Amino acid sequence: MSSATDNTEAPRFKQALKRFCGKKKTVVIEPLCGWLLSLGHIFFEEHLKEPVLEVQWALGWMLVEAFKQRRREPEVVEQRVPEEPPRKRGLSWVTRATAKPKVVEVPTPSQQEDAEAIAMASRLTQFFALLPKLPGKHGAPMLSLALESVAESGLWRRGVLLPHNEDGQTRWLRNFSWPELFGFVHERLPTEMRFRLWRCSLQICVSSPELAPLAEIPFALASAANDAPPGAPELLQEALELGADPEALGPLCARLPVPEKAKTPPVGTMREPKLLLSPAEGVNAENERRAELASLGINIEVWAPSDLEVPKTMPLHHRMRCAQRKKGPARKGIENESTNSAPPSEELKEKLQKLEEPPSAPPKRRRTKQAENAPRLPLQEIRQASRKSAEA
Repeated sequence: MSSATDNTEAPRFKQALKRFCGKKKTVVIEPLCGWLLSLGHIFFEEHLKEPVLEVQWALGWMLVEAFKQRRREPEVVEQRVPEEPPRKRGLSWVTRATAKPKVVEVPTPSQQEDAEAIAMASRLTQFFALLPKLPGKHGAPMLSLALESVAESGLWRRGVLLPHNEDGQTRWLRNFSWPELFGFVHERLPTEMRFRLWRCSLQICVSSPELAPLAEIPFALASAANDAPPGAPELLQEALELGADPEALGPLCARLPVPEKAKTPPVGTMREPKLLLSPAEGVNAENERRAELASLGINIEVWAPSDLEVPKTMPLHHRMRCAQRKKGPARKGIENESTNSAPPSEELKEKLQKLEEPPSAPPKRRRTKQAENAPRLPLQEIRQASRKSAEA
């Protein structure tokens, strides 16, 4: 494709993206994937000069749709067919039996939507798996830009677990799974590009320390701790200093090496610039991004809410994880007691030794002297006499 053709296709693609922002998703998916596969290198070059928010936003919501969570399968509505009347007496049983009508399954509208969404998600997963394998150097950065768009525009809030009451039971549902999305992107990017994923994820933990655990962002980072990029421990230390939840990031802190504390610089020298924003600055940056997307004609409030109410309770599996971390390994006996406890006294040791000793056997009865000197009865003579009398 010539450069002239590329230059003419780029503005047309931007205008199409603006028009497609309010259209149905299924109509937009195939043209978007085709254009990004064929013209992705052009938009990446333009994005380096000036951010192209339309393309980055499109990549973000497409990535979210690829990992969208489905609700439980709807019940199949069976259409009742009138039963076959019984055969009358006197008719021949040799005649061919009529074929029984089959039960017709009538799919519900929600079932049809789920089938379309599953097909769309499979196509999008194939598209994003193909991006890093494209010739050139633009495929992997476009995959990274997609996850950064989800984190910076507020789309990540659709992955927060929220309680829903159904049939008297509380179910925790979310629109998409952040751990699956993060793991998919993380393992397909080279090591030098994973730092950007960790930075935007930890920025969410700083800006929204209450909602980030419900989106399982710390859990996703802890799962990828073995393949963490260089500089991840320093990012984690800075996030904790800026107000991230230390309890939620506890498993991640246990898996990453603790960085050495930075020494205070001497007077007259400048401190190193921070890699993360403060909570207030992070919220302002997200609001600016949402305002820019709204100016492009995107109804951002419908796609991603700006704020969510924090549930008063936690999901059951989250509570079980917290209980396991607080409980720690089980203690057995006095040997595993903490070092701060006082040593046991000698009396307590003697009692424990007596309890640990096996019970002794009961003492054998011995005959006393009176029993030994007592007259013996003539038992044998009596038995012999009784035998002779029986024989006679």
